[in-house]
Amino acid sequence: MRVQASLTIVLVAAGVLIGATIPDAAGADPAFRCQAAKLAAVGAETSARLACEQRGLAGGSTAACILRAVLRRDAAFLRIEAAGACSTVGDSVILGEAAGSAVATLRSALLPGGPAPSACTARQLGAASRAIARLVRAHLRDARTPDPVRLAAAVADARAELEARFARAAQRGDCLSASTAAGISDLLEQAAVTFRGMLLGTCPCWTAAGIDAAFPPGYFDANGRGGVVCDAPVPSISASDTCDLPGPMGQVFTLPRGGAGIFNGNSCLLLPDLDPNDTGTCSGTPNLMPITAEQVAACTARLLASDAYHLPCD
Repeated sequence: MRVQASLTIVLVAAGVLIGATIPDAAGADPAFRCQAAKLAAVGAETSARLACEQRGLAGGSTAACILRAVLRRDAAFLRIEAAGACSTVGDSVILGEAAGSAVATLRSALLPGGPAPSACTARQLGAASRAIARLVRAHLRDARTPDPVRLAAAVADARAELEARFARAAQRGDCLSASTAAGISDLLEQAAVTFRGMLLGTCPCWTAAGIDAAFPPGYFDANGRGGVVCDAPVPSISASDTCDLPGPMGQVFTLPRGGAGIFNGNSCLLLPDLDPNDTGTCSGTPNLMPITAEQVAACTARLLASDAYHLPCD
C-alpha cells in the first residue's frame, strides 16, 4: 500500500503549559531586555486595537485607529532593534499579524454580526483591552523572575476583573453576543502565551538562521527536489520531490525529501534531505519531536522569520 504524503501528513504518520526556562537573571541580559521590550510593544498594540474596536461602536474610525497602533508597534520594534542585542530581528510584521489575529478572534466572539451600537459590547471590549494589558505585564514579570504561583494568581486576578466588568456590562441589556467572560479570558490568555512564546520562548527544533542554513537559496530547486510546497494554515515548507519509506505493516509512505514544519500544536519536524542521492528511496526516518505550546509559538516565529520560508512562500 502506497501513501502519498505532504509534510503535514508526514507529521501525522510519524506520530499547555508555559515551559520556557528563563533564568532569574534574565532581566539583566541585553537580549532578554530587547525581546521583553518587544513583548510589551505587542501587548500595547493588542490592547490599543481592542480599544479601537470599542470606539468603532460609537462611530469612530476603526481603520485609522488601528493603523496608528500598527505604526507605533513598527516604530517601537525599529527603536528596540537599533539598540542591538536582540535575539530575533525583523519580526515586527510577524508579531503584528499575531496581534491582529488575536483581535480578530475576539472581535468575532464579541461582535458576531459586525459592529452595531451597543453600550454592553463597548464595555466588554474595554474590559478585554484592559485585561490583555494586565496579562502581558504578568507574563513579562514572570519571564524576568519565574514564579508559577505568582503568575497563576495574576492570571486569576485578571480573569476575576474581566468577569466583574462583563457582569456590569450585561446590565446594559444590549450585548451583541452571548460570549462569556470565561471564554473571552481563555482567548486573551492564549494570546498572551502566544506572544510570550514567539518572543521569549525557546525552540528545540530550529532557529531562523538554522532554517536558512538547512535550506539555502535554490535548495528546493536543486538536485531534483522539484521546487517548494508551502502548507497553510499549518506553517511548513517541503520539497515537491518525494522518496519512499517502508512502513512497519508493509505499507510504503511517499514522503517529501526535505522540509520543516509544525503539526497539531505539539510537534515539529526538520528534514534536511531524506534522499540526498536522488534514488527515490528514503535513506532516513523522520524524527518527530514533541514540543510544548510555548515552544510551538517560538518555533513558528523562527520558521516564519526565516528567508527559506519567507521568500518562496509569500
